[in-house]
Amino acid sequence: MAEFNFTKKELEALPAPAKRALYYDTKREGLGLLVRPTGHKSFFWRRRVNYDFKWITIGSFPDLSIDQARESADSYNKMAAEWKRNKYVGPDPFKTPDKFTLGDLFAKYYETLKTKGTSPQRGPATEKSLKDTKSWYDAHLAKWADRDLVWITVERVRELHTKITKENGPVIANRVMSLLRRCINWGTDNELWRGENPAEKVKWNYEKPRERFVQPGDEMKRLLEAIEKEKHTNWDLHDFLLLSLFCGQRKSNLLAMRWEQIKMSVTGEAEWDIPVTKNGKSQKVPLLPEALTVLQERKRRATKNSVWVFPSDKSNVGHIKDKKKSWKRLRESAGISDVHIHDLRRTLGSYMAGSNASLPIIGKALGHSSIASTQVYARLNLDPVRQAMSAAVSGMKKTLTA
Repeated sequence: MAEFNFTKKELEALPAPAKRALYYDTKREGLGLLVRPTGHKSFFWRRRVNYDFKWITIGSFPDLSIDQARESADSYNKMAAEWKRNKYVGPDPFKTPDKFTLGDLFAKYYETLKTKGTSPQRGPATEKSLKDTKSWYDAHLAKWADRDLVWITVERVRELHTKITKENGPVIANRVMSLLRRCINWGTDNELWRGENPAEKVKWNYEKPRERFVQPGDEMKRLLEAIEKEKHTNWDLHDFLLLSLFCGQRKSNLLAMRWEQIKMSVTGEAEWDIPVTKNGKSQKVPLLPEALTVLQERKRRATKNSVWVFPSDKSNVGHIKDKKKSWKRLRESAGISDVHIHDLRRTLGSYMAGSNASLPIIGKALGHSSIASTQVYARLNLDPVRQAMSAAVSGMKKTLTA
């Protein structure tokens, strides 16, 4: 636990910890900041009142300023002082509702995901995200719908994780734990719940990272030839796949690309300014001449003005939302039926690794939030390892001639 005078600069500089970290403000009693491994930061008030610790979540930083958080802490300190002055007679002003169930919490959480999202930057959840969230809850957590959150202990959550792992596999078990953790954390952030989050203390199953990418040589040749043929049948698919290969970005960001996001840097080079990615942060993506050519040709072919690079009159969001069916047809014709769309993003990373690019550079190009996400590419190119080993062995052999 660390204590210091909260300033905007100090709080913005706090790193994402391996486990959640607590910091306290020296300028206001009880005011603290919780930093989660995701990097999310939220103010809270915590003090011992009438022999019990009371915890109230105030709000997220930087959405809430330090001055606003201090004002909230002042009000809670005043409530605690008044209750103490009354010798703790009367109702506990900090008491949580007598009964608040997981079902109550999930209903509010899901509605927020659907209408505005849990992050103002990212907005409402996608249809796929909502579908996955609902299916994981219905299949594995709905049986606890009428249980008070106090009943959901670490032991019970661990037992559930073990059970799902045995019956449905390690990946699904991890996804359910992630959902439960996010749901309860959201409840804490919105002052619906003030207790500990039992899902935070569950050790997740190991998940082997997917390493599939389009292989150099014949496989890449077949893919590019199949994409070229789409000029005669499906320009949207043709352009989307080439941009996937040349930009290395997520499908959701590519399909939601706006023309206004394509800009020229101060050095006169084209770049794509993505306002918000999966990790909740913005990203600038260099647009290589190959990618820029695709975009320029697409703009030239456009029959009407649209803010979207991939517009769609059939979509409720104004742009194309998926290319699953046409992608399935193309990959089967190219003989790469096991390649996913996301593997095209990984393909750019793998080719960068093959060119001896460093992991930090690959991670920055792909917009990874942690080096762990980029670590897979270290296994795709053994040349640097081979060179280092060769230099070491050469050093050993030189001792014979010394």
